[in-house]
Amino acid sequence: MKQLIITIFLASSPFLLAQKMTLELSVSGNCHHCKQRIEKAAKIKGVSVCNWNMNTEKLLLEFNTKKTNVTEIKQAILEVGHDVEDLKATDEIYNSLPDCCLHRGNKKSCH
Repeated sequence: MKQLIITIFLASSPFLLAQKMTLELSVSGNCHHCKQRIEKAAKIKGVSVCNWNMNTEKLLLEFNTKKTNVTEIKQAILEVGHDVEDLKATDEIYNSLPDCCLHRGNKKSCH
């Protein structure tokens, strides 16, 4: 009986319920301006690590699943004009990016 009570207590502990998840997403971009914009957008509540690699166009994330989720992070990135995985930012937002950050089609370099 004591073992059952201890098991239930540990299983319901709030420290054990907080879950850290590591994930890598494909995020389109071109330059250091894109990197800053993508990482700033992805750094929402619950995200502890976000690092976008300009060469691979991969965003490494570490976040608490009790505070945020993949959908919220993707939406935050889309809202600043960058395509994520198979989702595209709206044309209106995308077209407002600086020329060097327009990542669809031909890649442009920053000056």
